[in-house]
Amino acid sequence: MPSERKALPPALLGNQRARTHGIYAAKLSPLEDAEVEQLADVVRELCPLDTAALEPAVQIIAGQFWRLQRAYSDLDENGVIRGRKDRGRLTPTFAAALDLEKALLTGLRELGMTSRRRGIGHDSASKLKEKASPISRTAGEGGRGWVGGAYF
Repeated sequence: MPSERKALPPALLGNQRARTHGIYAAKLSPLEDAEVEQLADVVRELCPLDTAALEPAVQIIAGQFWRLQRAYSDLDENGVIRGRKDRGRLTPTFAAALDLEKALLTGLRELGMTSRRRGIGHDSASKLKEKASPISRTAGEGGRGWVGGAYF
């Protein structure tokens, strides 16, 4: 005898219940905005160029770092393959993370934050890892965290 399922009440405006990782979110919560602003402060500090004209690029890069952190956290929690073992598919989050990495690298190059752009044998990504690690660590298994596209 099939049991009847009760319908859930409609979600309230601004409901975040079904949101899993948030990388596609059009609007961030105040807490998430604060996390992005902390990352923007780190990017501003490490950027070799200091001008107000770069602020839109700094904000975009900080947002990309935040979204990439969320994507990696979701992949770490749920895996790269979703679905049944015999019919599993690569999760769309994985493809989005790859696109974010490419866009992020392009943005970092434009701000002169890569060794290739600066013409020296040192990369600001390692400094970004040191500075951002308390901000952007995720609670992955084994205490691993994410910074700049790499687990440590």
